[in-house]
Amino acid sequence: GAAPASAHHCLVLGAGDGLSVWKRSGAPLRFVLAAGQPLNELVVQQGPFVMNSRAQIKKAMEDYYYGRNGFEKASQWSST
Repeated sequence: GAAPASAHHCLVLGAGDGLSVWKRSGAPLRFVLAAGQPLNELVVQQGPFVMNSRAQIKKAMEDYYYGRNGFEKASQWSST
């Protein structure tokens, strides 16, 4: 009975919730379905970064800026 969701949206489902997927055009339909147990942890988001605290966000942003801790080749990344 919920309103339909359009492209590029995230749906958060709880226990007992269901999902129906359909398309109205001949174009290919693609979606990602991920599931897991709730972690019951604080979530902090800024830009593309999602961490558990503001301090972790700050550290991740610094790592990205300085090319450390997994971001060494970030300047060469591209989206297609």
